[in-house]
Amino acid sequence: MASGFPPRDIETARELCALAGRKTVITTSQSGNRWSYGETAEDVLDPHTVMGLPKGTVIIVAPGLVPDIILAQARNYWEYPEIAALTDENPYHNQRGGDDSDEAQENSSQDEPFDLAGKIERWRREE
Repeated sequence: MASGFPPRDIETARELCALAGRKTVITTSQSGNRWSYGETAEDVLDPHTVMGLPKGTVIIVAPGLVPDIILAQARNYWEYPEIAALTDENPYHNQRGGDDSDEAQENSSQDEPFDLAGKIERWRREE
C-alpha cells in the first residue's frame, strides 16, 4: 500500500501514475455508414493531473486490497472534536485573525462533502 499527497516533481508523479496502473477504454470510429469498435489502454492517472490535484488531497494505492486508486481529502486533526480534545492549543495559531480566525473557520465548508471530480473538471476548464 502506498499513499501520498500530490507530488511537486514530474518523476514522483510518474511513479504514482505507474502504481495506479492502466485501464481499458472502449473506442469507436465511424467511416461512412460503418461503425467500428475497439479497445485501447490508457493510464488511470496522468502526471499533470496528479500534480494539479487540490491541496490536501491524498492519493492511496493498495494493490491486492482495493482494485482502484483512492483520492481522499485529508482533514486537520483539530477538525475532529474527539482528537482535538486530546491536544494542547496550537501555539502558532494566528491570534490576530486572518485565515485562522474563528469567523473564517465558522464560514469554512469543511462539513460539506468533498467533490473531487467536480473540482478536477473545473480545473480542466480553467486551463
